[in-house]
Amino acid sequence: MNRPNFFIIGAPKCGTTSLANWLAQHPNVYFSPTKEPHYFNDDHIRTNYHDYHDEDNYLSMFAAARPEQSTIGEGSVWYLFSRNAVSNIENFSEGQARYIVCLRNPVDMAYSLHGQLLSSGTENISDFMTAWDLQNLRKYGQSLPAFSGEPSYLQYRETCALGTQVDRLLKNVPLDRVHFVFLDDLTHKAADVFDGVLAFLDVPPSPAPIDFAKLNVSHTARFKVISRAITVAGTARHWLGLKKGFGLLNLMRRLNKRSFERKPLDPAIRQRLQKSFRDEVALLERLVGRDLSHWKN
Repeated sequence: MNRPNFFIIGAPKCGTTSLANWLAQHPNVYFSPTKEPHYFNDDHIRTNYHDYHDEDNYLSMFAAARPEQSTIGEGSVWYLFSRNAVSNIENFSEGQARYIVCLRNPVDMAYSLHGQLLSSGTENISDFMTAWDLQNLRKYGQSLPAFSGEPSYLQYRETCALGTQVDRLLKNVPLDRVHFVFLDDLTHKAADVFDGVLAFLDVPPSPAPIDFAKLNVSHTARFKVISRAITVAGTARHWLGLKKGFGLLNLMRRLNKRSFERKPLDPAIRQRLQKSFRDEVALLERLVGRDLSHWKN
């Protein structure tokens, strides 16, 4: 039975969807048709994701891989944030898995993530800084949206603490099995970044051109009431123990999306968040060996 041997493990809003799409175009790579199965982060409720309840069910996603597609992968953006996912993957792969980690300025990541969670119905506070300031109350179960799915995703300071998350990863996985991709590079040097990923995965260059389209751009819900209804239905499915997803919900999610260009983050807010993430950025610099001073200033 085909088994995945590489994983894009995050982070959210850091270019994972685009990278997954590019890899799926390569004839020697098989990428799971469900881009975010979230099978290994069993410490999260995962109400908004396709549920894979056992290994055989999970592995069924990879059954269609052809013999020449020996590089098999999936991408679940909350694996890096999860405290359990990497150790679960290590056990599953017997310490052979390779990991791709997509990163960006945590200030921009937090702002973008808030917009995505707002669109999906997980977040109910439209103003970013109001949501940011609610983190402490929400940590103790207060001011949470009804049926919000996974409450920890609303802890923006922790979900975007990339230094801490990468540090935890590298304490469990040797550096030679980890490859870092920065959104800045992905945006401006897509072909070079892709070549680096292929080299890391020991995959030859693609014989056909790759369409380096940018996917998963910012979007918002056309109708928030529909977005909330979808979230409630997904949560109900989880608590009822239903193993099959509602195809109608996925269709409604797609139809309820529209492209959206968020206004730039206010400079005063950016400065406040830069101070909050300063230690995280410094830690990330040391771990990946890259100057990130432009993220701090």
